[in-house]
Amino acid sequence: MRTADLRSAAREVTLRGWAVFHDEDVAAGDTAAMDSLARACGRPSARDGGPLWPVAPRAATGTFSVTSADTGLHTDAQYHERPESRFLLFCVRPAWCGGGLSRLLRTADLLDGLSEAGLDENDPALLERGVWRWRTPEVFRAAARAPSGAHAVIGRRGKVRWRYDNLVATESGLAGTARRFHRHVEDHPATETVSLSAGDVLYCDNSLVLHGRTAFRDPGRLLYRTRLW
Repeated sequence: MRTADLRSAAREVTLRGWAVFHDEDVAAGDTAAMDSLARACGRPSARDGGPLWPVAPRAATGTFSVTSADTGLHTDAQYHERPESRFLLFCVRPAWCGGGLSRLLRTADLLDGLSEAGLDENDPALLERGVWRWRTPEVFRAAARAPSGAHAVIGRRGKVRWRYDNLVATESGLAGTARRFHRHVEDHPATETVSLSAGDVLYCDNSLVLHGRTAFRDPGRLLYRTRLW
């Protein structure tokens, strides 16, 4: 992988929120090469199975990285007090069935015209309040752990913290707001669908892009993820 290509990808992430670049060592499943690429992009996080966590179907239910189901658009590590700022997804084997496509939605597009998005009048203000909590997925719990501290869904400078399926709506009225916002997120027309080939690396800003994927049937699909500080 050329340094110039990594710099170009980093510039694209800064401007657009995400980029895709290619490295043949990734296609070969070379985890040492993946680690080297990650370190060239930032400081890999050791939390939640890191620094290199396999994303492959190995359970019928559970968090997104262990099933083959479609996943809602979300940001990573929303259940931590401080989520990592960026992440990389290394594609070793895409799904032969054509599923498992990445879905990407920039928060700038998500929040544009939010007040006319079919939400209730008070929903935008509620989303900006620090009252939202998330559960840690069981696979990442070393022991029973309480939900995260309270945070805003919509933060400063267009940053978003979001995941619908592990949300803990403890205050009155939050469940309805969450349901309406989830619908707005999932139906957003600016969502892009990206097909990753073997050797492709998806590089994302974790607070400025929501990501998800379509369902797939191939048990051999294999990606790795690294979160970065």
